[in-house]
Amino acid sequence: MSKDLKKVWIHGISGRMGLTLEAEIAKSFGWKNLGGSERRTPFTELTAGLRDAQLVIDFSSVEGNEILSKAVEESSTKNLSFLICTTGLNSQEKEVWRSMAKSRGMRLLFAPNTSIGVLMLMKSALAVVGLSSQAGFDIEIEECHHRHKSDIPSGTTLFLAESLHDVLPSSTLVTNRTEMRNPGEIGIVASRGGGVFGEHRIRFLGDFEEFTLSHRAFSRELFAKGALVLGEWLLKQKAGLYTLHDVKIETAR
Repeated sequence: MSKDLKKVWIHGISGRMGLTLEAEIAKSFGWKNLGGSERRTPFTELTAGLRDAQLVIDFSSVEGNEILSKAVEESSTKNLSFLICTTGLNSQEKEVWRSMAKSRGMRLLFAPNTSIGVLMLMKSALAVVGLSSQAGFDIEIEECHHRHKSDIPSGTTLFLAESLHDVLPSSTLVTNRTEMRNPGEIGIVASRGGGVFGEHRIRFLGDFEEFTLSHRAFSRELFAKGALVLGEWLLKQKAGLYTLHDVKIETAR
């Protein structure tokens, strides 16, 4: 086995995304899967996996992520890279991760979506949102996911909305509108049903025209492939805190 293989540990390995990621690593050049963990994994096994890994990819749940963060806190792990793909974390839970990363010299990337296409969607939207606002276009974000998805709106949708809000700080995010639109609002509409992997549309609506940026996922495999692309990018960075805004597409492939 080559010493140059990047060693990864999967947290949330028994879930659908964890299993998909495990299969993707098995057929990908340059990676070694050390194993994985979930909510029921004994702490000793989890901390042992963290000790040997270079990269930890978390595709679990809010509860599973909390177990992972506690395991990191109780271990002596340093200089690790964490790709946190779990969505639904609140600001306090994210701050726990940021604090650990700073104190232990870790690389930390929150990735509410690991699709390279969604990354391009976000960058494309940021390129036009300022001009669209000046031209009087309204902005609506629409998303649809499978019936079992628990967080509403999705982490990806919130990430897109907050990214646009950063460019338009006077804007207001409105979820599932029940009243007439007010100026400067960014509307969010979420649908759940069937087996939809993920669909996102950013609609720019003018008085006489509309243009739309959209992304549709065809399988979970694309998220596993994207996670490895982002993980490889993260391993090349200095210790620190990162978001998808920091990832340059041309250097992530």
